[in-house]
Amino acid sequence: MLKKVLLTILILLGVAGLGGSYLYFVGRMAQKERAQVACKEVRIDIKGDGSNLIAKDDIYGLIGGEGSLVGCKADSIDLCGIEQTLAQCGEILDNQAYCKADGTVIIDVRHRRAALRLLCANNAFYSDPSGYLFPLRNPADVPVVTGAIPLQLGSQYQGRPRTAGGMQWLQDLLALGRYIEEHDFWHRQVAQIDVEPGGDLVLYMNSGEEKFIFGRADNLQEKFDKISRYYRIIAPLEGHKPYRSVNLKFKDQIVCK
Repeated sequence: MLKKVLLTILILLGVAGLGGSYLYFVGRMAQKERAQVACKEVRIDIKGDGSNLIAKDDIYGLIGGEGSLVGCKADSIDLCGIEQTLAQCGEILDNQAYCKADGTVIIDVRHRRAALRLLCANNAFYSDPSGYLFPLRNPADVPVVTGAIPLQLGSQYQGRPRTAGGMQWLQDLLALGRYIEEHDFWHRQVAQIDVEPGGDLVLYMNSGEEKFIFGRADNLQEKFDKISRYYRIIAPLEGHKPYRSVNLKFKDQIVCK
């Protein structure tokens, strides 16, 4: 019985050894064949929400140009280096670069989704829904935030806010932006969110000259209901001078000046 067990083990080890040798041989052959293949094309596939946060030309620029890899031997192309370069681009959530057997280099890119656009002094940034900030490259149709933005951001800053207070402020603002985006009327109507020096948020609309003093980004439905009531009941009244400001901060009140 013991002899049979030992024989079986030896046979299995022999098969495993032959299989390993075969795989090694095939791998070496594939490596030699790959070394002879030249890159004939670089193909970029961008996945995301359809916005133009980053375009194919931008990615070609980051890797040295559309034709920079064409003609290079496949085994000399630094695919890991390409991935690392693209990973440093704030708009890109993840990416993968690989070479097909025919010499086509494929670069798959998935970009972030923009939720807000922040204009800070001379710098402009997007925030994705998680609060990740990155410099503005191409425009996207999202709520625009201006004014006294309480975040310390250098011109090429990317990442989440440095402080817990800054992160909480941005999360509250993202909730406001999400509410606007989820309601078609407000998405069409709200032109800009401005941050006043005292921290109050002020909304400006595409129609009319009123500024709507929103205060903090809380009680969103209640405050937008007040704006609706203002448009339905107060604004159409005859005989009054146009109001310059509509304060929504006080409970159960709309204060117009």
